[in-house]
Order: sequence, then C-alpha cells, then structure tokens
Amino acid sequence: MSSWIGPMQFMGDRLNFYSSLNTRIAAAWAMNERGKEERRIVLPPVPLFEFDHDVPIEDILSLTSTASDRRKGRALIARLADLPAEERESEIARLNAELSRASRVAVNRQRAALLIDSGFSVGTYLFGVNAFPFVPALTLTQIVLACAQRAPALDAIIDEIERAFIGVLGRNEDLHFLSKVSRVARRLTVQDGT
Repeated sequence: MSSWIGPMQFMGDRLNFYSSLNTRIAAAWAMNERGKEERRIVLPPVPLFEFDHDVPIEDILSLTSTASDRRKGRALIARLADLPAEERESEIARLNAELSRASRVAVNRQRAALLIDSGFSVGTYLFGVNAFPFVPALTLTQIVLACAQRAPALDAIIDEIERAFIGVLGRNEDLHFLSKVSRVARRLTVQDGT
C-alpha cells in the first residue's frame, strides 16, 4: 500500500538511528543540550586577548575563518580553562613571553632572508648568472597556501602537514595560533591577578 511508505521510511530511519547510536556521544550531546537550555557556560572565559574597539569584526573573523584555526583556538582555550586560576595566569604569562620572543626571532629571520637574497641577487647579477628567486618564491608559496586554506578539504590537508612540520621543528601550535590573532588584538599580561 502506497499510503504506508512514509511511515515505513520514518520507522526504518528511527531503527537505523538507534542501532548505530553511540551511547558515549549521546550522553555528551545530551549534557551539551541541557547546558544550552540552562544557559550554562561550557568553558569559563579566559582573559587571553583584549580587542581594540576600532578593530572591525571582519578582521577577527578572517583570522578564524578556517576550520584548522578554530580547532587550534578551541584547543588552546579548553586547555587554559581546565587549569586552576593560578596556573592559568602563569601559563598566559608564559605564552605571552614566548610569543613576543618568537615574533622577534621571526622578524630577525625575515631580515636575514631578505639580506641573503639581496646579496645573492647582486652576486648573480655581477657574474651574469641567472638564478632562481628564492624569497619571492617562498612569498608566493605562502600566498597560495593561504588561498588554498579557504577550501575545507585543502585546509585539513595543509593543517596536517603544518602539524607535522611544527612537531618536527619543535614549535608550539598554540604560538602559531596566537601569532595570527595577536595582529588585531593586544595580548593580556597577567599582573597582580588581573
């Protein structure tokens, strides 16, 4: 009977749902839904950034537009939120110190790379040799990767490659995320419990 097709499909969907139900995921989902109804905060606020009033929201959204950046931000905030208040303040201070040191090192590396590239270009010009432009090629590669990260599938692939390189080079994934966001925000320094 054609009139029973709709209810039969509905019953089949329900049975398939319950047969493949993961009880651990369902329990976590139910707790999240209950928290939404009770308007509970899932993560306590962590004083990590202070955004200036003249920074447009589009700038903040563009920095967190990729799934990989949102994952890094959630992981950092969740890790900081799980720490006790005293340890959280010291961890924020440590991250701020490491980030300022890493930004100084990055600026020095950029200057050294430009100086070496300029010297290499002058040397090849004097000897009449054509050479591959390394620094412009690296800049172009960074632009291409930034554009490719806008596609979710490519973002996941680039994120896995970045994670592997960050692990091999001994860099911190938190600092990688913080260096992006700190362009439009002032990092908070934790002093006297503020």
